[in-house]
Amino acid sequence: MRRKVARTRFLGVLSLLMEMQAVSAGDTSDVRTIATIPGRFVAWRNSIELVTVDHEKFTLLNLRTLAREPVRDARADPTDIKLIFEATLEPSKPFPGRITNKLSTGGRTVWWRVGGLPIREGSQTREDSAFAPAKTLIDRAYGEVAIYCSPKGHEASEEPPPPNSANRQASYAIVHIRGTKIRLLPMSFDPSVPAAFLSSGYRWWNLSSRRDEAPGRYLLFFSKEVFLQSTKMYGGAGWTPFNVWWLEVHDNSQEDTIESISLPPGPWIDDAKSDGPLRRFTCTPFPCDYFRGYDFAAAGHKVFLRISESRDVLSRDTLGVYVLDAAKRTWRKIGEAEMRLNQVAPDGCAVAVNRKRHVEVEALCAPPQEREH
Repeated sequence: MRRKVARTRFLGVLSLLMEMQAVSAGDTSDVRTIATIPGRFVAWRNSIELVTVDHEKFTLLNLRTLAREPVRDARADPTDIKLIFEATLEPSKPFPGRITNKLSTGGRTVWWRVGGLPIREGSQTREDSAFAPAKTLIDRAYGEVAIYCSPKGHEASEEPPPPNSANRQASYAIVHIRGTKIRLLPMSFDPSVPAAFLSSGYRWWNLSSRRDEAPGRYLLFFSKEVFLQSTKMYGGAGWTPFNVWWLEVHDNSQEDTIESISLPPGPWIDDAKSDGPLRRFTCTPFPCDYFRGYDFAAAGHKVFLRISESRDVLSRDTLGVYVLDAAKRTWRKIGEAEMRLNQVAPDGCAVAVNRKRHVEVEALCAPPQEREH
């Protein structure tokens, strides 16, 4: 009897300790498995249907009904699977070298196209195209966009800006052209950029976009930023602050909007700061940030991020896919290093996780029965 009571007390204490540990590690009660299916993930068809493969047989799974339907035996039908790609269309026509914006005070601001800044060489003026973006940031169906700079902020000026005048002290804007309509959208930035990098200039040729599920909505961000501040790598201001923008373009350009977000640092920053002698030796002769990487996805107006590396310059616990909690300004990890961003559903409300022999579909928000197609 005493042994039974002691065992009961021990199990009770053990249960309490496990509960306390779970709380300290973060509440995972909101993680809910929607469906389990044998095989490996292939692609999302839409927000409630995905394709898996098992022994070279492809299956279409409907999360609303949990019905399974074979797609093809030999290979996935490319016309049956909708993949989400980056917008990479070439510009169809040049943008104007400058745009004049009239102010309510009676003055005006002159905006110069980044990548097309006129540079004076003696008495000659030429267009600098060395830093022109190699791709547009939106789909051609919505027109085209380009980056413009007002080197003196909102001061009026008819003079061409000096070389390399596009710096962090200037004002920037997205210009959307669709047909004969032009819309100028000023861009906001986190003001806490380290003073040492104020004049280093943004790397606009690294500005990238990811298409969201909603028509005309894109996430804009800088690729190839370093994690830590560095004077040895270009773009050495580091991750903090990290500016991204939600850009929405419409048939009526007057309805266009742009929203600036300063992303909080995640565990990958503290991990990078812990570089020891062994890591630095592994990276030699390069800085370790050279071997750290990231990529973004936009889904359901949510920001998803994948942290990657080579040469063991980040711990395995740090690697994986995260989703931003915009309200709390924190990152929530939803997948390990093997997960790819295309495993997130187009509406951002589910993620397909590859296990050893099956795929688990986990909910990230409301059940699919409560969502539209």
